[in-house]
Amino acid sequence: MNQNQPDIPMHETGNTAAAETRLTRFRRRFGAWRREYGYLLIAGGVPAILFLLLYISQGVHPFGDYSVLTLDLNAQYIGFYNALWNFMHGDGSLLYSFSRELGGEFLGIFDYYVASPFAWIIALFPITRMLEALLTLFTLKTGLMGLTMGFYLHRHSNGKPNRLAIVAFSTMYALCSYAIENQSNSMWLDVMIWLPLLTYGLEELIRKGHFRLFVFSFAITLYSHYYIGYMTCIYVVAYSFFYYFAHNRNNENNPMGERNHFAKSVGRVALWSALAVCMAALTILSAKYSLGFGKNDFSNPNWDVTQKFDLYLLLYKFLPSSYDTIRPAGLPFVYCGVLTILMAPAFFLCRKFSDREKIAAGCFILFFVLSFAVSDLDLIWHGFQKPNWLNYRYSFMLSFFLLTLAYRALTQVNFIPRKSLLLVTAGWSVYILILQALRSPILEHLLALPNQQSNPDNFNAVRPFATVWLGLFCLLAYFVLLCVAGRTKRATNTVTAVLAFLVCAEMFLSGLSETQSFIKDVGHTGYSTYNNYLKTFLPIAETIRDGDAGFYRTEKTYSRQKTDNFALHFKGMTCSTSTLNQDVIDLLDTMGCVSKSHWSKYVDSNPVSDSFFGIRYLVTDQDMSYVYGEPVYKNEVFRYDEDFTPVNRPDVYRNPYALSLAFGVADAYEQFHVFTEDNKGKRVDVYNTPMDLYNEMLTAMLGEDKLVEVFKKTTQVTPTASAETSNCTYGNTIDNHYKWTVDSKDTEASITLHYDVPTGTELYLYIPSGYPREVKVAVNGSSKGGFEGGSDSTYRRIASLGKVTKSDLTLKLTIKNSSNNLYIRQKNTEGKVYDSYIYYIDMDVLTDAMTRLQQMGYRIDDNCPDDHMTGSITTRQDSQLIATTIPYDEGWNVYVDGKKVEVCRTADALLGFRIDGAGEHTLEMRYMPHTVSFGLAVSIVAILIFVVLLVLYRRLVRIPVLRGVLTVPGEPLPTAETAEDSAAVLPGDIGYETPDVDPVPPDAPDDIDETPDPKDARAHGKKPDKK
Repeated sequence: MNQNQPDIPMHETGNTAAAETRLTRFRRRFGAWRREYGYLLIAGGVPAILFLLLYISQGVHPFGDYSVLTLDLNAQYIGFYNALWNFMHGDGSLLYSFSRELGGEFLGIFDYYVASPFAWIIALFPITRMLEALLTLFTLKTGLMGLTMGFYLHRHSNGKPNRLAIVAFSTMYALCSYAIENQSNSMWLDVMIWLPLLTYGLEELIRKGHFRLFVFSFAITLYSHYYIGYMTCIYVVAYSFFYYFAHNRNNENNPMGERNHFAKSVGRVALWSALAVCMAALTILSAKYSLGFGKNDFSNPNWDVTQKFDLYLLLYKFLPSSYDTIRPAGLPFVYCGVLTILMAPAFFLCRKFSDREKIAAGCFILFFVLSFAVSDLDLIWHGFQKPNWLNYRYSFMLSFFLLTLAYRALTQVNFIPRKSLLLVTAGWSVYILILQALRSPILEHLLALPNQQSNPDNFNAVRPFATVWLGLFCLLAYFVLLCVAGRTKRATNTVTAVLAFLVCAEMFLSGLSETQSFIKDVGHTGYSTYNNYLKTFLPIAETIRDGDAGFYRTEKTYSRQKTDNFALHFKGMTCSTSTLNQDVIDLLDTMGCVSKSHWSKYVDSNPVSDSFFGIRYLVTDQDMSYVYGEPVYKNEVFRYDEDFTPVNRPDVYRNPYALSLAFGVADAYEQFHVFTEDNKGKRVDVYNTPMDLYNEMLTAMLGEDKLVEVFKKTTQVTPTASAETSNCTYGNTIDNHYKWTVDSKDTEASITLHYDVPTGTELYLYIPSGYPREVKVAVNGSSKGGFEGGSDSTYRRIASLGKVTKSDLTLKLTIKNSSNNLYIRQKNTEGKVYDSYIYYIDMDVLTDAMTRLQQMGYRIDDNCPDDHMTGSITTRQDSQLIATTIPYDEGWNVYVDGKKVEVCRTADALLGFRIDGAGEHTLEMRYMPHTVSFGLAVSIVAILIFVVLLVLYRRLVRIPVLRGVLTVPGEPLPTAETAEDSAAVLPGDIGYETPDVDPVPPDAPDDIDETPDPKDARAHGKKPDKK
């Protein structure tokens, strides 16, 4: 031994050698994975780059003023991403939010819109760069779709995978028409990312009992989006039967020769699907709880069986640039490359594939076609509800399946007769030419859309260049290339490279055309429009929060979109979400606020509703000093960016009459109702006007015997039936409505009424009508806005008319759309004729009422989160009824002096409870629905079970009872000797030869020797190795 070397203990020498062995083993494994799968980064990178180029070519910021904001992403989702951003930066709650209409659970919104695990990337950007964050998110998802598709195709390659072909097909999947047109619905695209992994995991589960990849991908699919996840459940069932029967020849789907394999496979799929569902239980159950507030009854679908479209039109949707519309009459988005429609039919003409597999594949395709065409099947796919625009939300599954068939046919192109390829090419070419000649029927289909008859240019569906010429060129080019392929290795490599290039060019050009058509159809919002809005109002919101850390609501008379309160972190009344609360929507509507369908919007301010709903701060450029005093913040104090000059310069008023979130009221309020039901069981309003409702409500709250008349009528001098008319004629009443018929549609039509009103006070207008129409309102010749119609109707609101300086008032109602007639309700429910439509507020009565209610208000501690409030309240009597302006929700847990009290429903839609004993009490309100806590517990337990199965798999698989569940019996039991070798070797794919280098897939147990046994070799038509 060298005397100069120090003595090293033997155990240290052994540890060093073991560490070197582990490092060497890791390097060997990593090197094998990198060599085999490294190119898949290109399969993801190419579509991501092409997608980004699509936006750059459209002039996305900073290359122009284009942005990602289109359709519902602009109208709704951007606000929810802002809410998620606030939560990730410690300023929000995922359980509850008061930024939606009055307040409501937020997990349902999170589950539907922003549950994607990739959405958290937005936390890396400042909130003023949300549009850049979303573009990054969309690009990332596009790349991941290509990556997972590439993995699936790699695992189904015949021999050594053709990497360029895999890149091409991955690009076709990631840039298919469904993916391009649904970027604004990015939450749906997560399922496109996981679908290839889920499908491969399902195949491995049936063949070998390997459950890990299937459970993981299925669970994260359900977590990412429960709605499309529900559709994925249907896909799993359908694909399980397809796969089993398509590969039931020579035990391809049962290489171990397991007895009763079909029944056991069904059991395994059911068992591991149940585990995946349980892992996503928090998402599923919280979504179910959210839908229970009204979405489940939002529509009443028609279950009469009908054919939704002519089948020849579906073939058109497989062509490039085949965008028609996302509106209700739109067809499925199934385009996924011209090469797909060439090679998918060739799959059925290839003698390499068995008749059994062809029949099964044909049935699977037919299943989707029937689902598209038959109305009832389509309703089942959509959760028994008719979708509101964006039909056939599961169509990407057919695109995925066709791409897999096309890829497999391409790998066996030498076994496809050239005459067959020529037949398919000729067939599609003839169809395209005929389609161009039949352009009129397609336009007729598209022009049947509501409100589109007058603008056919928006739906020029069969585009001469993008659809016809691009389609024909690609068909002929691919046909020629495929005929050349296979002659020599060099020719094959060249052809594959050219083919991949042409595919990328085709997908880019088609995507560009479809994006432009989409924008022409529904429009988009510019980058500067959104950012300038934030730059204007974020400093205002920050100033208000810095000056008041308490709990209050804030609203504004400016509106960009209905979810902007989430971005500004305002607690308010404005929101739009599919996870609606129907009771709150109806309550706000009947109380004179703009609210209908699935949305509400703050439009006009009046001190009565502002005070009742606790709106302490009002952001407006209107002069409200005569009601609220001078602004607490003038526009000049807001800290705008130095290089930014706001277009709007609003002030901030503080409402001294605003009530707290909860306050003591008289017992009579417990019997106060806003709604009732007619003889058909339909919900109807109890009161004829919102003004009557407020008067009666304050009377009940204060426990007065005499009506507290805060809203008072003005005197209408002209009877409604005797109104002055211009270009319209008063006729007989219809359904208890006055009716004025427009004489000439070419001339403006109007009616005029005269009033005697008090001067120096704000006046308010409410027009009762069961048939609202768009009208313009003018007072004494001065325009006062009007009432919008259609989907954004603002008709049933209390409209502010401002102040007047003289008592004589002229009210002119002009019909905005000359094709409509005007209807005004004649008598109220008591049979009395409406004698006035203009009211004013008695400020003395309002001040007295609100002051009395404020005395028993809830004093909420500063900086409380939306889902947990603490504070104190003083009551005057035993069993004091406490009213709140929180929507009724059984998820609220109320604690008075540390003891839980029962909650009740007040005013048919709001939360209430009682406090025993007069005096001061501590009051805590915590939001946690039982369904959510139960779902969380189930998810945690299921995830722990999954982790235990992964960690202890080596031991559990040795237990005879569990072995048939965890794997297909017949595989070698795991041993220490085979564990390491199995990490570097993969089994061959079904019907294919084993690749040269094939590392272990994510779902293969590390400890099982994956070397095929002789039975498996025979199943693949090979002689067993004599060794």
